[in-house]
Amino acid sequence: MSNNTVYLRVSFDVDQLSSALVWQATEGTDQRSAYHRVGRYAGALHFYQNDRFTVELLAFAPLGAVRTITVIGASIITIPHAEERRRSAPSPFDSKHAVVELLDWAKAEEVADPNLERTAFMTRTESPLVVEQLSGRWELSLVVTVLIEFQNDRSPTRRVFSFDPESEVGTGGDPP
Repeated sequence: MSNNTVYLRVSFDVDQLSSALVWQATEGTDQRSAYHRVGRYAGALHFYQNDRFTVELLAFAPLGAVRTITVIGASIITIPHAEERRRSAPSPFDSKHAVVELLDWAKAEEVADPNLERTAFMTRTESPLVVEQLSGRWELSLVVTVLIEFQNDRSPTRRVFSFDPESEVGTGGDPP
């Protein structure tokens, strides 16, 4: 069991062509990576029961081009790993549902990025999800719909972005 906060930091650029989110996951007060490159949990986000899960979204834009961004919809979608579909809960965050809505988002704050000559808008979920399960493996996807409001007369734009790594809780196997 743990009581860490795991931060999933996702980003996009308003000018990008794809709908893919760039992502990084960190945990604990030292912000160590929650994505494992080697060992038993290689290629997956790893959680423990009672971890808190917060999503942070960063939107990059040309300087002066965007007034703000607003998350108008976001869902975590989980599917138990093929070997465990009969025994696992639908989600590490919910015993009854495979889709968990992320409803409470902070107002986006503008942050200048001196290295990229871009502006960044940052927002985060205000109510973290809590990992309920003791053990298991799930495919995990995040789908986010954002409203991008521009500075000029350009009409606001809605964009959908996503990502989908695998996730594991506890030992990653033998769910109760």
